[in-house]
Amino acid sequence: MACEILRFNFRNDLKSNGMLPLLPSIRFHSNRQKSGSIYTLVVRSNFERGGLKLNLIVLFGVISMITIIKSCCNFYLFFLSLIQSKIHIVMRVNFYTWLICLLILSFEGAVAQTTNCVPPATLTSSVSGSTTAVLNWTPAAGATYYNVQYRPLSSNPVQWLSMVSQSNTITLANLLCNTTYEWRVQSVCGNVSIGLSAFSNIATFTTGPCTQTCPTPAGLSTSSITANSAQTSWSSVTGAVAYTVRYRSANAPNAAWITLTVQSNSAALNNLLCNTQYEWQVQALCSPAGTVHSASPFSSSVSFNTLACPTLCPAPSNLTATVSASGSVALHWNAVSGAVMYHIQWRPVSSLPGQWQGATSQTNSFTIANLPCNTTFEWQVQALCGTSSNQASVFVSGPQFTTPPCPIQCPTPAGLASANILQQSADLSWTASAGAVAYVVRYRPANSPNSAWQLMTVQTNSASLHNLLCNTQYEWQVQAVCSPSGTINSTSPFSSSGFFTTLACPTTCVPPTALTSNVNSNGTATLAWTAAPGAIAYVVQYRPISSANTLWTSVNTQATTLTISHLHCGVTYEWRVQSICGNHTTAVSVFSPTEHFITPPCPVICPAPTNLVSSAIGMNSAQVSWDAVSGAVFYVVRFRPVTSPTVTHAWRTVTVQTNSANLGNLFCNTMYEWTVQAICGPSNAGTINAGGPFAPVEQFTTLSCPQTNCPAPSGLASANVTSSGADLSWTSTGAYRYHVRYRIANTNLWMNASSATNSVTLSGLHPNMTYEWQVRGICAHSSAFAVMSPWSNADSFTTLMLSPVRPSGQPGGQD
Repeated sequence: MACEILRFNFRNDLKSNGMLPLLPSIRFHSNRQKSGSIYTLVVRSNFERGGLKLNLIVLFGVISMITIIKSCCNFYLFFLSLIQSKIHIVMRVNFYTWLICLLILSFEGAVAQTTNCVPPATLTSSVSGSTTAVLNWTPAAGATYYNVQYRPLSSNPVQWLSMVSQSNTITLANLLCNTTYEWRVQSVCGNVSIGLSAFSNIATFTTGPCTQTCPTPAGLSTSSITANSAQTSWSSVTGAVAYTVRYRSANAPNAAWITLTVQSNSAALNNLLCNTQYEWQVQALCSPAGTVHSASPFSSSVSFNTLACPTLCPAPSNLTATVSASGSVALHWNAVSGAVMYHIQWRPVSSLPGQWQGATSQTNSFTIANLPCNTTFEWQVQALCGTSSNQASVFVSGPQFTTPPCPIQCPTPAGLASANILQQSADLSWTASAGAVAYVVRYRPANSPNSAWQLMTVQTNSASLHNLLCNTQYEWQVQAVCSPSGTINSTSPFSSSGFFTTLACPTTCVPPTALTSNVNSNGTATLAWTAAPGAIAYVVQYRPISSANTLWTSVNTQATTLTISHLHCGVTYEWRVQSICGNHTTAVSVFSPTEHFITPPCPVICPAPTNLVSSAIGMNSAQVSWDAVSGAVFYVVRFRPVTSPTVTHAWRTVTVQTNSANLGNLFCNTMYEWTVQAICGPSNAGTINAGGPFAPVEQFTTLSCPQTNCPAPSGLASANVTSSGADLSWTSTGAYRYHVRYRIANTNLWMNASSATNSVTLSGLHPNMTYEWQVRGICAHSSAFAVMSPWSNADSFTTLMLSPVRPSGQPGGQD
């Protein structure tokens, strides 16, 4: 069986008669005769004007040699009739079929056409405004029209958008503003199926910047403030048809906004809580809702305080908290007569308390869900009374509660042990964890706690370490892998550290000498030293000299020079070098004596604020102000109590955009020191060197505490002291809560803890260290003041040493 594809072009004759068939379907009918095979091709179509290429598929089959020999010149080749919009083509195929087909192709001019259609060149574009662009290109020879495709330029390209142009230019509208587009053009020459060029090279253009059609309101102010209402106003915005005002309590920054829409540049806020700070913002609406750019951004927040409550609600009592196995907590208290609502607040217990989370309830109970596991919370409740004034009681604290322990999917390995310790190797082992399929071991020298961990993975509960440094203490940890990597909870936490010390080095290795340093103007420092005999590498350590407790930063090098960068400006550094001798790890020297260098002074961008003033000083708050600094975009205020010449408290910070700040939550009858820093620059303020120096410190003392007998605790005692923890206790004074502070002896940095009882457990302590500690009671507390006792006399304890213990006098230790 053979197959031939013939193409017929019905042109002038059929065009002149207005009849040209389309080809939605083709059917073949076959009748076999002795003289050959007859094929009847039926084509059905509606007529239309225009050119059409008709593809006819004619199948030629040789029935038998006898049929071909008997064929003669008697044939009826082609019959064409037009009946009811149908074309019937009846073809008898015989010995001369090939010749007749060639004659028909010649007569109709149906020889297959070839074409050379080239793509356009020299693509150019011009952008008009933010959403319109005009594209141009050089005309292509023989092109009758062009396909234009364009889309936004992206690392994840979207589908091309297509348009057709009969000239060599086209205008694109409704584009995205401030967006880069890519585009290309294709020539169409004559018939679509044979006259398409390839697409041109891709060109690009970028639309103009977006414009904000609705300005943000400015000039916000608050007036006519009462216990339950306030009047807000702002400068009118040109083109605004309405404004959206939103407000909420400033003490609950995660609470939902309350919104209202007004047609003028002022709004009245009603049904507010008395004695409460609120923040509010406003947004301009410049066109009907739903249109593009109909609303401006919300303005910056403005705060105000409602007046004091005229009377107080009775405070809730008998507060209880019940923790369920699922982690939710049911809070309950006695109902308050006249209360219409209750305000509940809660937060994790911390030495640095965070923001309260809040909710309201119309009954005397509330359930909190989705709390983090294994966390202790404190909570308080307030009653809101009345229907018009919304009078509020004081907050009353409830008993602390702790959520259930976190589920451990993969147990942490325990029972860490080390054995067969040599100069450069050691064997480690631990108790197998149920369900573990592998373990990750990590280790590093114990005298370089900032160095990177070395990792290895094993399938059993033991591992051998090699290529260790001799005469060096190492710490190591192990982690269990309980399921294939990448799944949730597939690994346990790393275990607590184990320690071992490699054997003494067999040879003597001396430290480098002649240490020199050269500080460059860009803040980098180049350190150099004389090579030590036998040294194949060196360990360089450096740190700021501001505190002897600062950890060393270590860098390894095989050269006798090292350039270090990312140093702090205007800081004195000390540095030292250690030699590594032998076959990489056979011996290390002691560290050389330390040398010093000073980095260049810090550039000053902003001047320090001046004329610092303290005012409106209460028991628990104060107002501070200063002269505005030219070019400052905001200020950083920091303050802290001054309780003793030997005690340094951590700074608390407040960021403001004006030259004054309110300091709250202060201790009564306490001296405070404060200072302020100006931050200058454009919108990227806060980058390196954008801030000036802090101003000289000012001081003020809060008003005396209410007369309440609150004695300092006594009878301080410590017990169950380990290498990392201790239990502390004292004689109860009746205080409802206690603050504990502790520090490493002869240092200035205090750490804090708190307890509702007369005992507390400390953890995370350093081994073989002496700690001193004090405690004071909190005898009364409300939103207005806190009454605290003086700090007790100091007590001390010493944590245990780790085993094994590094022999005294060994080189390479941390200073």
